[in-house]
This record gives sequence, structure tokens and C-alpha cells, in this order.
Amino acid sequence: MIEVLKSELLQILTTSLPPPLNEPSAGEPLVILIVGVNGNGKTTFAKLLANTLAPLAGEVIHHPKLNVGYFHQHQVDMLDLEISAYEQLAKHMPRAKPEALYTHLGCFGLGQDMAKVKVGNLSGGEKARLNFSLISCETPNILILDEPTNHLDMASRENLIIALNDFKGAVILITHDRYLLEHTVDLYWLVADQQVTPFDGTLEDYYAGILGRKLKSSRAEEIREKKKTKKLQKKKEVKKHRKKKGRGDGFVMD
Repeated sequence: MIEVLKSELLQILTTSLPPPLNEPSAGEPLVILIVGVNGNGKTTFAKLLANTLAPLAGEVIHHPKLNVGYFHQHQVDMLDLEISAYEQLAKHMPRAKPEALYTHLGCFGLGQDMAKVKVGNLSGGEKARLNFSLISCETPNILILDEPTNHLDMASRENLIIALNDFKGAVILITHDRYLLEHTVDLYWLVADQQVTPFDGTLEDYYAGILGRKLKSSRAEEIREKKKTKKLQKKKEVKKHRKKKGRGDGFVMD
């Protein structure tokens, strides 16, 4: 991903993002799925957008009024385990009244009794819901969600789908959850070959392309292995021939 930060990705980030994020928002929900094979830089791209990672060169310019809500799959491990969910939220909303804090947590399935439990005693799904509550309290314009359903049960996933479809802003989504993306995604951006570009096609088109490349790669590997085997076999035959010829030269026939 280092080369990506030095080249095309920086050019995209310092000029304009792929459409339609560079166009005025009409207040309609917009969910964009970032696709690309593992290791191509999807999470790094998300961190650049979220302003949690500094580029190696150039700059990423954020609008001064832009408020980004960033959820990533390891964020729950960064929560303070020794305080309650209520206390965790109070740190983010220091001016809010207790009633408002309890109400906010309740919107994410964390009732008053659950809100008083130490974060360390919450399940993975409950920690994820707490994390969503922390992100939403800052009223973000853009949500960047990296594998948001890893710890969620089906009911929580359904609620997330409803929330994303009702969200009046843009959502950048990285996920392998087919159910989630099939019910939310409007557009696709492809991270590949050190570039981030709009992907004009369906999810099936993308996976068909991935499968096609895998089959092509597998076929190429098979051909290379056959050539390698033939080459080794040829070497053995030549060596055997030379050895046999050497024995013949050593005999003197009277």
C-alpha cells in the first residue's frame, strides 16, 4: 500500500473523490461498498478518509465542517474495560443529562441495566453496539464502517441495515457480509492496481471477475508446473545419456 499512498490514491484524495461524493448532497442516503482483494489497501484507504492515518506524501484535505464517524473491527478492543457503557458515553457527551445518555444507549439496545455494566463484562456484540452509540453521538456526515457486523447477531444486523438506509449522508462500507451489502449498497469503488476507481457493474460482476482471474492464475500456474516438470525430466534424460555415453567411452574392445 506504500506505493498507493505515493501515487494514484494520493492524487484522487488531494483533488476529488470518485463521484458522487464530490457532488453536493441532496440529503439522500448513499452507501458505497469498497471492493478489492485482501491486501490491496481498502482499510488504509478508509483510514485516510477518516483522517486517522497520515499519508506518506502529499496531503488529504477535509472540509472544516466535515464530521466523520469511523467504525473498524478492532475498535472494541480500545474501549475502557473498567468503566460502564454509561460512563464511556458520558466522556463523549459531557454536557448531556443522564436521561439523554440512557436514551441514546437505549437506541442501540443497551438499556439502563446494561448501561451500568462494566464494558469488560459486555459481549462482543454489546461492545459493538456501544461503539456505534459513541460514533453516532457526534452526528457524523459520513460513516466509514470497516467490517461492522463481525460481532452482531441477526437482529442487530437487521437494525443496522434499517439505520444505514435511513441515514441522511454517505456511508463508506468495507464488509464481507453479503446479506448486509445486498440490502444497503448503492455504488461500488474498486481498490486495485494502486488506484481507487468507480466500479461500473454489479456485485456478481465483481465476483465473476475475481473468479475469472483466479481461474486464469490457476491455469497459468498449472502450465508453469508442467513446463518445470518437463524441464526437470529433460535434464534427467540428458544426465542419464551423458553418464551412459561416458561408460561406453571407457570400454576398449579388442
